[in-house]
Formats: sequence, C-alpha cells, structure tokens
Amino acid sequence: MVGAPALPEMVSLSGRTVAATLGPPG
Repeated sequence: MVGAPALPEMVSLSGRTVAATLGPPG
C-alpha cells in the first residue's frame, strides 16, 4: 500500500473532522 505511512495521519485527521462536526462528546 503506497499510502501506508500516511494512513495514521489520515485516520487522525478524519477523526478530528468527525469530532469537530459532531462536537465534543457529552
């Protein structure tokens, strides 16, 4: 997989985007 090294960063960015969209839990 060519993008393997960037995968963790991409997942982290995706998670941050979802968190920003849904807002903080609670």
